[in-house]
Amino acid sequence: MVMPEMREASMQRELDRYIPAATALGGVCIGALTVAADLMGAIGSGAGMLLAVTTVYQCYDAFEKERA
Repeated sequence: MVMPEMREASMQRELDRYIPAATALGGVCIGALTVAADLMGAIGSGAGMLLAVTTVYQCYDAFEKERA
């Protein structure tokens, strides 16, 4: 990975600053979505819905890669 005007060490430091926070926030959002779906009584469980959406997205992504 190359960023203009940044050395490898300083780029690594910048990425180490943002990546853990972004992953934690993503995990919290996914968890909150799953809990909210369970509490609202969505069809199936929140975890099941999350699994279904992830599977459909992976199929779509694979289809797009083959098409390109």
